Amino acid sequence: MKKLILHMATILTILSMSVFGSGNKHQIKEMPDLLNPEYFVLDDQQMYIVEGSTVSIYSLKDLTLKKKFGQKGEGPSEFIPDSQTDRPMFIDVQGKEIIVTSLGKVSIFSKTGDFIKELKMRTTPGKRFQPLGSGYAAYIVRAEGKKLMRSIMLYDRDLNPIKPIIQLEHLWEAGKGLKVFREPTSFITSKNKLYVTWHADFRVSVYDENGVLLYHLKRPYERLNVSNSIKEAVIDYFKTHPKAKQFYELVKPIKFPAKFPAIRQMRIADDKIYLVTFKEENQGFEYFIYQQDGKPLGSKIIYLEKINPLQTYPFYIKNNRLYQLVEKDESWFLRISQL
Repeated sequence: MKKLILHMATILTILSMSVFGSGNKHQIKEMPDLLNPEYFVLDDQQMYIVEGSTVSIYSLKDLTLKKKFGQKGEGPSEFIPDSQTDRPMFIDVQGKEIIVTSLGKVSIFSKTGDFIKELKMRTTPGKRFQPLGSGYAAYIVRAEGKKLMRSIMLYDRDLNPIKPIIQLEHLWEAGKGLKVFREPTSFITSKNKLYVTWHADFRVSVYDENGVLLYHLKRPYERLNVSNSIKEAVIDYFKTHPKAKQFYELVKPIKFPAKFPAIRQMRIADDKIYLVTFKEENQGFEYFIYQQDGKPLGSKIIYLEKINPLQTYPFYIKNNRLYQLVEKDESWFLRISQL
């Protein structure tokens, strides 16, 4: 009974908040089958949620669970999450198939969750594979001499590396600590183009399927200062959070820039580019909207909840709606907001 009362209080609290800029209410749906969702994506019909080594498929119409697939292992339809970096598996559902990136391989399933084939990585394992032209773009981490580098690499359809698109030093270096709030590592493929936000200024670099730079989408933007209170919150998170504190001795000292990057996160949906900044206002985040051809469409405040000082809860944009999975009172809810 106590848990039921807490659930009802949570739902009433969230339903009472307006979506800034629209005047509509949030819709909220409890997701009782979820224990620890890490990442999710949507297509026109379904929602796909990653938890550990499992992918759950939900109907987008009524949010009912249709199927779960995957388990930890090295078999053809099994996955190995990257436990060393605590990063979730990555999935892409842009085409007619589900593309799952786990440690050392890319697995391909039908949209009903049936296994089709897997591709093994022959070189440095990629972290996030997305289709681009006849091949893929992927985020990788590799050693060059004594330094770790983070790169976006183009691959052919058999996962043979073709060429790097952009390369930066890794944010962590053994014995020298972890850099936070540096250049974001967002990249998205859409309509055979690659969109990259690996810059401190307000800039999205757009490449064709062969990795040729087409243009930059950019605007003047005054970057925000990283305050002492934010620094203290981040350090406290690494010292005390159950998942982060195991890495604290490895990542310290934590190093901060004077200013945040201009762009925090990027999403592409419905032929629009959504660029979320670090500016917080009225319990939300500032975001700018562009057409995919670069035409600006304005800015608004988007309501997003944070897990910790570094991360927001997972969210996705589809059909002019913001979907975000949030945890309240040890239960998970899907909040849907009209943009």
